[in-house]
Amino acid sequence: PHVSNPLPYFLFFFSFTVNLKCVLMSFFRIWASTGLIPRVASIGVVSSIAAGSIYTYRQDDGIRRSTLFWSRAFPMYLHYRWVERRVSDQDDAAQTEAYGRLHRMYAPQAEQLTLQLRGFYLKAAQLVSSFDDSIPKAYLDWCKRLQDAAPVPMRAGQAREIVETTLETKLGRFFDDVFDVWEEQPIGSASIGVVHRARLRESGQWVAVKVQQPGAEHMFRSDLRTIQRFCALAMTQFTKSMEEVERQFLTEFDYRGEAQNLLEIYDNVMPIFGDRVAIPRPILELCHKDILVMEYLEGIRLVDGVRAKFQAMAEQQGLSLEELEANEKQAITEGRRKLRTLEEQKRQSRSMENLIRMVSLLQNTGKVLFNWTLGWIPGVSNFEYSKSETPINLAEVLELLLLVHGHELLMNGCFNGDPHPGNIMLLTDGRLGLVDYGQVKRFTPEQRRAFAELIIALDRDDRDEI
Repeated sequence: PHVSNPLPYFLFFFSFTVNLKCVLMSFFRIWASTGLIPRVASIGVVSSIAAGSIYTYRQDDGIRRSTLFWSRAFPMYLHYRWVERRVSDQDDAAQTEAYGRLHRMYAPQAEQLTLQLRGFYLKAAQLVSSFDDSIPKAYLDWCKRLQDAAPVPMRAGQAREIVETTLETKLGRFFDDVFDVWEEQPIGSASIGVVHRARLRESGQWVAVKVQQPGAEHMFRSDLRTIQRFCALAMTQFTKSMEEVERQFLTEFDYRGEAQNLLEIYDNVMPIFGDRVAIPRPILELCHKDILVMEYLEGIRLVDGVRAKFQAMAEQQGLSLEELEANEKQAITEGRRKLRTLEEQKRQSRSMENLIRMVSLLQNTGKVLFNWTLGWIPGVSNFEYSKSETPINLAEVLELLLLVHGHELLMNGCFNGDPHPGNIMLLTDGRLGLVDYGQVKRFTPEQRRAFAELIIALDRDDRDEI
């Protein structure tokens, strides 16, 4: 295939050739200084090592994945290091331009590699996508696009097979006795599996069934070790974070733990915020290591709902969504759009909603009067009634999320350790749905107090206290 810039590949293969040359020279020195028997033995050892390596490579998917990752990522790393040395004595503008070229060159390649490997590589991209200042924009943009991609997609029918086997062999139940409806098309993806909708035969309740991909644990552990090694080499700022990710993420492979997490969070949150949020309650007697059955929440992802609302608003103004977004950003940059506090934005959004509804009411009132008077005359066309789109009050949504997560953190000490946008739903009854509690962290009372003091110190900009 065409290579846009051969330099990193040259550096990679040059390094590989030098190391191979050193190994071969050492081997031939041993060969030249020994007799026949040691020579035959050395050939046997080298052959055994080679054969073992080839066999292990073919049999171990983790090694194959790691090899593919390093073969693509290491040349990129070498190129970045080479440019770093070349521009180290140049001004900021020149360095920014040089790194910008690298980002534009390698961001698409990194995205392609992530989609090819999926697994924890894709999960890592989803994790960093929630932090806008964590990686360069060229990489952040595609990481955000992958927030809903499935790290471990399954073949058609595989999820049902896993559920049938688990119910029968582990829980002593038969699939058809438990479910009378099973929707084959997944309704969502989970970190290590997929989610299907089904209906319980006995109660008629619709449920969401999360199913873990076979082999996901081995694959993710291998991926995680590879990423940790790469971070230690090229992205040391993420080393500590990856250690914490490992401690927390490796608890996700037993869905019984997530079921208990869901139940604890449900009992803590729903009595207080149940009129504004919903958390799916697990059905514990149907949960096992590989399957999690819980209440089904009817709705869409919040980000999809926001995008659809703004798409409709853009169309009403004769713009595309991208043009509307660009106009808003330009207005903020030029100072024509004032940045407001959360409370100010809430009031403005409510006023905007009322204004839009009032305009729509006036427009439709005139149309009603016309359609029911002159509209009866033969040959006269009636007006179609309009429905104006009102934007989602994001300030209210954000405030509610802050209240709920603040309650989890400071009052209960049990909170979602992975509250990214894909885990928030806009339900048909107007509430917010909070899902995916595979990663739950806990604070002791002392840690809660220290965290509260830290937030106050940050708000006061008290650097000594921080």
